[in-house]
Amino acid sequence: MIFLRSTTLTIKDRVRIIEEAYKFLGTPYCLKGDGKNYQNCSQFVVTVIKNALNIDLPAKVDWLYIVSLIIKPENLQMGDLVFFCRQPRPIGKIATHVAIFVGDNQVIHARQRAGKVVIEPIADFSETIITSKDSAELHQWLEETISLTRS
Repeated sequence: MIFLRSTTLTIKDRVRIIEEAYKFLGTPYCLKGDGKNYQNCSQFVVTVIKNALNIDLPAKVDWLYIVSLIIKPENLQMGDLVFFCRQPRPIGKIATHVAIFVGDNQVIHARQRAGKVVIEPIADFSETIITSKDSAELHQWLEETISLTRS
């Protein structure tokens, strides 16, 4: 297992992320999530972070994953993103699923198998956990990248 994180989110930010995520419990899953009536895993994460912190993130699992930094699993904090990948890994895919860590070894996510947004123990996944990351550092990286491309 590889987990990723930054330390730029405050406890208040992390609580806002979890509170916002809980508002979506039971929202139906749809592969082409619209962020309101239906969610897929990445659209769920993007919508929660946008609503909680007014941070825009890319709506693709692989894009979220690419900018991650490694941390130890015991250092996960609520609000961190946890990435998964089916095995065998699909060709061209880095990660196939993303969820938000809520603490107590559980994640909240839009899960296709459940057909809705649910909270589940990480141990319930047949996919391999590959990483975790907090969204504030992701936002900082995106801002720096956009600034560099505009220069």
